[in-house]
Amino acid sequence: MSYIFLDVDGVLNNKNHYERLHKKYGGKFFMENMPFNLRSVKNLKKVVSKTNAKIILTSSWRHSERCMTVLKAVLAWYGLKITDVTKDSKDHSRGLEILNYITEHKIPEKEVIIIDDEMYDIDFYFNNDHIVMVDWTKGYNREKMWETLEKIEENEVVLPWF
Repeated sequence: MSYIFLDVDGVLNNKNHYERLHKKYGGKFFMENMPFNLRSVKNLKKVVSKTNAKIILTSSWRHSERCMTVLKAVLAWYGLKITDVTKDSKDHSRGLEILNYITEHKIPEKEVIIIDDEMYDIDFYFNNDHIVMVDWTKGYNREKMWETLEKIEENEVVLPWF
């Protein structure tokens, strides 16, 4: 079993996609001011389909009911769901929040993959084998999808591609 600790901004939406849509539509149709790049969502879907990974949300989107409604709807359209969210730490340390989550839920570190566009203090708590760093201008593209799959495969047996 793998657990994907997922950020949203810069991962499922990104600067280049936003700028293209803003130019095309003038920003009139955007939910929560940042449109999802559906290619990024599809890439996440491929990873989850291949690995049966569970999605744990680390993004600040978890603090807004409206954002969560939008996010859950977009993910549901692709057959994805958020299993859980991390809890805030006192100093809002994303790495510590993930560590606290895996400790509380007794998740072996080898089952952890973190997809984010900012390092925060993640690399203080986890080594690079568990981190997929996304370029916030490009989002979760095919290259990062393959990197995620490689890192998961290095740590566990993966189901055959269907």
